[in-house]
Amino acid sequence: MHTLIIGGGIAGIATAWELNKAGVQVTISEALPYLGGRLCSHSAKGIPTKFDNGPHLFLSSYTSTRRLLEELDSGGDLHFPFPGRIPFVLYDGSRAKFTEWALPAPLNLAGGLLAFSLLNLRARGRVVRAAGRLLTGRDSEVLSMQTWLEENSQAEERRIFWEPLIQAALNVDSSSLPLSYLQVVFKEGFCRGFSGGRLGFARRTLDSVFNRGAKQALNRAGVEVLLKTPVSSVKVDARMALDVSFHDGKRGKYDAVVAALPPWALDSLLSNTSAGEDIKAELDLKSWRTQPISSLYLWADERPLLDEFICTPEGAVDWVFDFGRIWGRRNAPLCFLLGNGKVDRSNSGIRAIMDSSHKVFPQLRNVSWKSVRLVSEKRATPLRPEALWGKRLRQTTRTPHLFLAGDWLDPELPPTVEAAVRSGKRAANLILERHE
Repeated sequence: MHTLIIGGGIAGIATAWELNKAGVQVTISEALPYLGGRLCSHSAKGIPTKFDNGPHLFLSSYTSTRRLLEELDSGGDLHFPFPGRIPFVLYDGSRAKFTEWALPAPLNLAGGLLAFSLLNLRARGRVVRAAGRLLTGRDSEVLSMQTWLEENSQAEERRIFWEPLIQAALNVDSSSLPLSYLQVVFKEGFCRGFSGGRLGFARRTLDSVFNRGAKQALNRAGVEVLLKTPVSSVKVDARMALDVSFHDGKRGKYDAVVAALPPWALDSLLSNTSAGEDIKAELDLKSWRTQPISSLYLWADERPLLDEFICTPEGAVDWVFDFGRIWGRRNAPLCFLLGNGKVDRSNSGIRAIMDSSHKVFPQLRNVSWKSVRLVSEKRATPLRPEALWGKRLRQTTRTPHLFLAGDWLDPELPPTVEAAVRSGKRAANLILERHE
């Protein structure tokens, strides 16, 4: 059996690895010149080091992701400090660390919330009660997250606690997400297992982990990786094999195909695929929207080091990531995560962002920045149409032996790395079940 994986993001990598372990011949076809999809890094002339397409936080409860990286010999690349802690800094100079207590979940989270000094006692009590409602799952899954927050919290805790948490875990704000996503973040992310979840980060560039490291492991295992090789169509031939055409004019026949693509790329592929219109209609692909995210990277010959990541819930900057700490390299950049709104890309706009950061980090005021790079990822996160909230999306299709994978298809998790890995494993298992 020969299976083609269309898309070399983390979902495609997970699918290929699972099939390869079962003895299946696998080929990955990726349109970009690297693996990893939205987990990637860039370089530019005059920039001292590589820089990621945006800072990424991982949860220690991402068990499928961590297991996959261990099998790809990259398990040590993710680090999760214990106990879980998040430094917060406000523009008036107030500082505090949200630290989970060394207690079984969910007491670890409750203890940390009750000791979180940036909120007054009443606000802390409201956050604990709201978190309890999330864990019990009493509220409707199709309720808007924003509506629920307005009903169960006040402006202070939304601004200082809820919105930064949502931004860190989901890369979006609460205005266009179902409540079920926030419920999953609490249950899976912070209250799973004895000690709950901890925020972590990659010790190396995303390119090192999800491109070079993954590609080397796949090649060693015998998986064929075709980069810069986009697919143009998938058809079913008379013998029920899948006839795949590539943009370079080449063709191939496969026993199974997995389209491990985001909604917008899948929509394009399905225009030239058997029964493609039926799949488009079922998944409502035309209604999917995307959420952008922007980051400002700064390099200097000499500068003070900060914590690995810091939440700054006021002003233009949402989070600060110090890759000098994260990678253990003093020439690595400082990164301001600017969130999902529009960013003034002019020199004066960038200067205003840097100047405003001095209110929070006065130690940066006299730093002479050698290089500056603004990165905007237009399609950072897929947003599920409201008509599909609460509905399970299938990974099988009406085209025989054509399957789907991607972070947007998980029946329980919001679009995350963990959701992508789980969907890839499910796609592999569906193929193996069909061919038993």
